[in-house]
Amino acid sequence: MIAGLAALAQETRLEIVRFLVRKGGDGAPAGDVGAHVKAASATLAFHLNILTGAGLLIRRRCGRNIIYRVDYGRLHAISAYLLEHCCAEAGESLGSSDAVPGEPTQLAGYRSRARSTSQPRRR
Repeated sequence: MIAGLAALAQETRLEIVRFLVRKGGDGAPAGDVGAHVKAASATLAFHLNILTGAGLLIRRRCGRNIIYRVDYGRLHAISAYLLEHCCAEAGESLGSSDAVPGEPTQLAGYRSRARSTSQPRRR
C-alpha cells in the first residue's frame, strides 16, 4: 500500500497512471506512454519500473513491444484505503446506496472536497 502511494506521489508517475487508465484494459506500448509524458527512454524506464514494482502496472511483451496496463485491482485497493481511512471523519456514507452508474460502488458516495487551486498549500 505504502509503495503504491509513494509511487503515485510523483507527478510524472501519476500522469502515466492517468494515461494508462484512459487506455483501458489493453494498455499501451512503452513508446506511447513516453510520448505522452514527453520523457526520455531512461527516465521513462525508471518511472515504469517504480510503478511496476509498486504493483500499480502490469507489463507484458507483445512482439518487440512491452505493453503496460494498470492493475485496476491494486489501484482500487489504494483508492478504497484512502477513502476508508482518510474520509471516515467526514461523516459521509461510502455505501452502495449512493451508487452512480459507471463509478465503482465503494467510491460512489464520495465527493471530493479538494481545496481550490487558488489557495496556497500549507507547509
